[in-house]
Amino acid sequence: MKKNPLTKLFSMVRGLDSYGHPINLTYNGGTTYKSTLGGFMTILARLAIFGYLISELLNVIDKKSNV
Repeated sequence: MKKNPLTKLFSMVRGLDSYGHPINLTYNGGTTYKSTLGGFMTILARLAIFGYLISELLNVIDKKSNV
């Protein structure tokens, strides 16, 4: 049976979840439970950190602030 493209996307995002909660027993061979929401939050956090880094680098290049 072919997977829906949206289901594939959610599965991929779920795999990126850095906020998965540890569980005592293994669930599907993993030590944490990963969710789609957690995957989206991980992507959002990484984008925010990357954006901040770029902003600060531009400030240093423009000599608005020192390192």
